[in-house]
Amino acid sequence: MKKFMLGFLFLSLCAVLLANDTYFVLAGGTLTPTTASMTGVEMEREEIAVALYDGYYEITVDFSFYNRGAALTMPVGFPFFKQGTHGSGKIYDFVTWINGEKTDYASHPIDEQWERETGLSYAYVKTVTFPSHQRTATKVSYKAAYGAEAPSNLRAVYLYGSGTSWASRIGEIVIRVSNYSSSWIYSLAMPGENFDGAIQWQDGSTFMTTVKNIEPEYTDCIEIQLCRPFFDTGPKAFPRSFYYDEIEIPQLTLDLLREDQLRLLRNWFYALHGYRFKSTDLINIFSREKWYSLNDTFTESQLSDMERANIEKILITERALRGALK
Repeated sequence: MKKFMLGFLFLSLCAVLLANDTYFVLAGGTLTPTTASMTGVEMEREEIAVALYDGYYEITVDFSFYNRGAALTMPVGFPFFKQGTHGSGKIYDFVTWINGEKTDYASHPIDEQWERETGLSYAYVKTVTFPSHQRTATKVSYKAAYGAEAPSNLRAVYLYGSGTSWASRIGEIVIRVSNYSSSWIYSLAMPGENFDGAIQWQDGSTFMTTVKNIEPEYTDCIEIQLCRPFFDTGPKAFPRSFYYDEIEIPQLTLDLLREDQLRLLRNWFYALHGYRFKSTDLINIFSREKWYSLNDTFTESQLSDMERANIEKILITERALRGALK
């Protein structure tokens, strides 16, 4: 997958940088990756909070480490892609903390001629002390522009695969997503993980899921894809792009939607058949769509078996979400 890569790097006192699962040799002010591994520090927990807004997204990550070996003091870095590489957007407002204290960082370029194609551009580097047999907390926060393959297909991505450099598997990753945007989340992807049934809504805009005992590949990323499925004006605009009159809606697709979005999705089936809505908000939404044509002879019998099954599936999901938020 083409991703916007975000992760941690580790620099030894002899100017060798460990990029979680990779060293970066610092020569002439440029970081050059190698393939060694060295650290007694374990990443016990990684909590990733993603807030989605119109025009940008914000990521805050809290890390909990435990050092089972000798005390270490070494710079820790944060690499990122060039803007536009693999559909990534610009990073800005970057802030980092060590044990709750905001700390300074420096920027180092990464050698583009490395044998492995990564698209990495620079790393933000800070110095961290990991006391022996103690826990250390670090934190990063930043904003980023969405990556996109098309104007209507937005992508927010976070690299967690660089956690392979630690002394053992990543103990736990908590993903918390808040959708404050007008877009819909239509995909949450993490290699090797199936989130069906594991999405827990905390409030009307925020859900979370937890994954444990992770041993990722170097480039593994959490990817959130967004779109405005019923408001796209492109060549595959609704209703041409609406397939759920013929196929079953995946449960995860529904689990990622807010309650207001589930309601709208359910009523879209009726709008396709020209149903005359009674709710003011639905009248306002559908009346401005060119494809919407009133059919005063509509009855439920005009719905296909698949449409009725999908409507029932959405209703069940809506009821479950309301119950969870009580």
